[in-house]
Amino acid sequence: MIGPELLAILYGLSSAAFWGAGDFMGGMATRRASVLSVLVISEAIGLPLLLALAFVQREPAPSASTILWSAAAGIFGLIAVGALYRALAHGSIAVAAPITGIIGAAIPVVFSIFTDGPPRASQLLGCAIGLAGIWLVTRSGERSAARSGVWLAVVAGGGFGF
Repeated sequence: MIGPELLAILYGLSSAAFWGAGDFMGGMATRRASVLSVLVISEAIGLPLLLALAFVQREPAPSASTILWSAAAGIFGLIAVGALYRALAHGSIAVAAPITGIIGAAIPVVFSIFTDGPPRASQLLGCAIGLAGIWLVTRSGERSAARSGVWLAVVAGGGFGF
């Protein structure tokens, strides 16, 4: 029998693999089609699946405030995914992905500093490792391709963080 700690690790790794594969495929699709068409198709596929899952799980209808917060999050998420796909299609994937990830993680960390106090030493170490990773990937390889995706990656990270 798998314990809860190992199960959490397996779920986390599976989630990272599926999100990574989806982002990669979205970036590749955006090289062949417009960002808007890729987003519309992915939403057209995802929304019915999500609604079916909510129906099967018998989720209650959300409150009005939940709908408003969800709509705001959806708008930020849509901007973020669009910017990420564009960055992956036109920039260096090795640069765009870590920048998006660290900025997307940094915004909630900064918010929590103001609401919950300073992070623990292990959390600060994780942030430092993430920043070092960004510095390393932006220092290597194709400079022009790396630069073209940096601002889009920053926008994507900001959208995911908010």
